[in-house]
Amino acid sequence: MNQAGGNTPHYDPLDPAVLANPFPKYAEMRSRCPVHFNAAAQPPYYAVFRAADVRAALADPATWSSRYGNMPAYMKSVGLMQDGAAHSEFRRLFALRLLPQAVEAQRPLIEATANALLDRMLGRGGGDLHDDYACPLPVTVIARWLGVAEADARRFKDWSDRISALGFGQDDQAFFEVYAEVASFFRGCVEQRRRLLEQAGVGDPGPQNLGREIPDDVISQLAVARYRNRRLSDHEIEFTLMGLMLGGNETTTSLIVNCLWRLLEAPERWERLKREPALIEVAVEESLRHDPPTQAMWRTSLCPVSLHGTQIPAKSKLMLNFASANRDPELFERPDDFSLDRSMTELRRHMAFGGGPHVCPGAPLSRLEARISLKLLAERLPRLRLSGPATRIEPFNFWGRRSLPVAWD
Repeated sequence: MNQAGGNTPHYDPLDPAVLANPFPKYAEMRSRCPVHFNAAAQPPYYAVFRAADVRAALADPATWSSRYGNMPAYMKSVGLMQDGAAHSEFRRLFALRLLPQAVEAQRPLIEATANALLDRMLGRGGGDLHDDYACPLPVTVIARWLGVAEADARRFKDWSDRISALGFGQDDQAFFEVYAEVASFFRGCVEQRRRLLEQAGVGDPGPQNLGREIPDDVISQLAVARYRNRRLSDHEIEFTLMGLMLGGNETTTSLIVNCLWRLLEAPERWERLKREPALIEVAVEESLRHDPPTQAMWRTSLCPVSLHGTQIPAKSKLMLNFASANRDPELFERPDDFSLDRSMTELRRHMAFGGGPHVCPGAPLSRLEARISLKLLAERLPRLRLSGPATRIEPFNFWGRRSLPVAWD
């Protein structure tokens, strides 16, 4: 059953109590209402909470499609928001830059940026880990990876915050306004590459021009790419760059802050991590499991589906609740405990980055930034500690700390 009323629990992701701590409600929904219909949302959508149901939907794009967008609103198919071969071919336009070897090549930039931020922090005795470190690090890295000047990248965080806060049905008009602002910025970046190619007399550009007439970066690569024997449209390029910008900084910031939050709220965890740096990888994966930065994404049914006695019509939106799946006792022992004793075999079951063909392409880069951060923070700020209460980020569909007051010696 999914209708409200009777003994069926009510689920509203915007309820202040759920916003503050959604995990008790997720446990209730897994147990009593594994498929819920949110009739009050605009547009209405279904939601699933159990790990098995989330994983099954992620692995079945023939039934649960991405072509109508990964948000509650229905979108036109564009870029990565496709299924099957069309999605795979589009993803390959930039995916080579996110393979492990290519990501590892970003290590010097990540370490240099992290150390520069820590140098500034060491001149003081306290601050906000979000503002002083966890926000500027991934913004700098993703901007360089995309091919955006550092001065321009300062706008990324504001844009990402506004998109995250508005892009899940809260205020469509305001969302389209910020979308137009971001699209205009990236259009200017692409046009600058095109002018360079024109000035160099290049009439039919391709990958051979990267690092020569134009910079070797993602913006340039999309500007010269061919997809199914045609050039990408401006809309495809802008939409893709906006998604990479958002995924490349917002979620990584929350990963770093969430992980430090859990380590420092129980100081013995922080002390153990310093003694056993081999646990850094475990800490990052446990943070992703316990506090996934993205709580959920949506798919659309391509046919009628019956699930746990609920009849879901074709063309219905379905929320896949990753955060609930990651606390499912069918998948993890003591799921509500943050533990540094979990095996990597167990931790690899988490769905913080989604799964199936649409698994987050930026996951390797996000993980590397988080691991480097824990290592350097433990080495350079060993007496790091919480100095006040953390506050939550605004968007209901994301989970992170907007502020994390800390002190150090």
